[in-house]
Amino acid sequence: MRGTHLWTTSGCSNEVTNPFAVTEVYVKDEKDWKLASMSFTRLLTPPGK
Repeated sequence: MRGTHLWTTSGCSNEVTNPFAVTEVYVKDEKDWKLASMSFTRLLTPPGK
């Protein structure tokens, strides 16, 4: 799986990276597919990865 990361700067220019995964759930409503939910989950990874 290819990781997605969010880089942010907090405080006095401290750079922080947060790896996360996005999960989308769709339901079929007659002929169309509709987005039922979207979740963002922070992934726990060892330091330096």
